[in-house]
Order: sequence, then structure tokens, then C-alpha cells
Amino acid sequence: MTIGEEAFALFKRAVETGEYQPMLDAMVEDYKFVYPVPGSFHGENRGRDVFANYLQTTAANLRPTLELYRTTHLGNITIFEFNVSGTLNEQSFQTSVAQVYEEKDGFLIGHQEYIGDLAPFMAMADKSKS
Repeated sequence: MTIGEEAFALFKRAVETGEYQPMLDAMVEDYKFVYPVPGSFHGENRGRDVFANYLQTTAANLRPTLELYRTTHLGNITIFEFNVSGTLNEQSFQTSVAQVYEEKDGFLIGHQEYIGDLAPFMAMADKSKS
């Protein structure tokens, strides 16, 4: 199994349990991620430390359960499609997410995220502005 194929399990562990370090250890220092929700992390972000900050910020507002339903592996690219449900700012929500991870030399070098229903996350973005 490649690190790209392990990425979902690492991400799930990070957001569901708060154990971030295994995912951070799998990344290059200048890790790039693209996040679609307006707010502090909207657009392209770079750096393992920035991703750690994203995970910590998200954990303060989100109590999720992630259910993987499809994995596609194409060379150094792995795509995970999953459902997310739980609470966001103490409000119930459910949506679908796709994450596209890229790997090189046994490390994750970046990912892009796509979210089906942005409405619950827009509320989190609005809250982070206050």
C-alpha cells in the first residue's frame, strides 16, 4: 500500500480523534493543500505547519464521522470519496467530500478538497471571522 492509499485513514484518524502527528509525518515540509471554503484557509495553502493549524482549527468546530465509499488510484494520485456527518458548531450536518492526494518518494506532497454542500462550512467560516 502506498502513502497515497493510506492518506484517507490518516486524515480520518486526525479529524475524528485529534491524532494529527501520523498524518503530518507522512507529508513533505512544503505540503500544498487547496481548501474550497471561504475563510482562513480558503484557496491554496502551503506548509505542513499550516495544515496542522487547519486541523486544529477544524477540530475546534467539527465533530465528524467519515464513511469512505470510493477510492481511485491513478499512478501517484489517489482520490477518496466519502460522506461526512456529525456536528459543526453544534449543528447537525451531512455532506459528501472528495479529496485528491498526490504523493512522491513515499510522502504526501499535497491534496485538493471538493465539498458537495458548502452551506454548513460557510457557517464555520463566518464564525471564524468574528
